[in-house]
Amino acid sequence: MASLDFVVDTFVGADGSRYYGTLRNGVPSGLGTCIWPNNCHYDGEWRNGVMHGFGTYVWKNGQRYDGEWKDGRREGIGIKTYVDGSMYDGFWRAGKKHGLGVFRPAPKSPTVGATATIMAGSRRLERSRGSSSSRAGLARRASPLAAACTMWRAARCWQRQRTMQQQEPRRQ
Repeated sequence: MASLDFVVDTFVGADGSRYYGTLRNGVPSGLGTCIWPNNCHYDGEWRNGVMHGFGTYVWKNGQRYDGEWKDGRREGIGIKTYVDGSMYDGFWRAGKKHGLGVFRPAPKSPTVGATATIMAGSRRLERSRGSSSSRAGLARRASPLAAACTMWRAARCWQRQRTMQQQEPRRQ
């Protein structure tokens, strides 16, 4: 008879953290929730005792990250929501913002209606009236696809590693 590799149980770590979820050979693997002594908590996928896959981490001050994890670090696509309500939605690598992403100011901030698109350190600010300031080759385009696009470059819309060819209206 084969032994049962996966069990659902409660696990208390040496640091006082409490884990409830799937254990494989006594180590968090699969779906689970962990609460640390400092009141931070994570709910999501685990592999070999570390956050790995998709999950939500909430800091004790109320900040949260919803997204992909790899080997215990933010990696891939995720959204970080700050205490004031502002958000960063984009790519992460090794626990840090990396590549393409969008920062949305807090709803009560003086720049309501503005979004900043970030790509490899380049920024674009578009105000609610439609005016914009651009840097490093980012451009504003009048197109039905513009609302669905994160960033335009070389007549292509880049959105979460996908491209859509811009359809220019034909002039007759």
